[in-house]
Amino acid sequence: MRRADVQISIKGKDVSMDLVIELKEKSLILQGADIIEAPLRSYLDGTKIPHIRGRTAAINAEQYELLKDSGYNLNDTIGLFGIEDSMESVLRGENGIREYTYNFRNRYSACVCRL
Repeated sequence: MRRADVQISIKGKDVSMDLVIELKEKSLILQGADIIEAPLRSYLDGTKIPHIRGRTAAINAEQYELLKDSGYNLNDTIGLFGIEDSMESVLRGENGIREYTYNFRNRYSACVCRL
């Protein structure tokens, strides 16, 4: 019997750097486990001019159908209105992963980039 490929996603918010480091150190024995850091748009004081700044949310099925040819994925976050919406193409960034490697002296040693 062949095992089916299964993708399980566990998301954490405000995960401590100590936990991230521990999981990355154990990545050889946690085969198939990946830690993916996602950017987060945050504002120091969310009560200031929210009607101008706008809001973001997870892309829905209807928006995805309109934007999938522009490189959007089902798990993307998009600007809904205000500056977040009008500047979406700038604020969005690029898809992919940039993984930095540091040596034991905490000095940068390599970068692996992949889509």
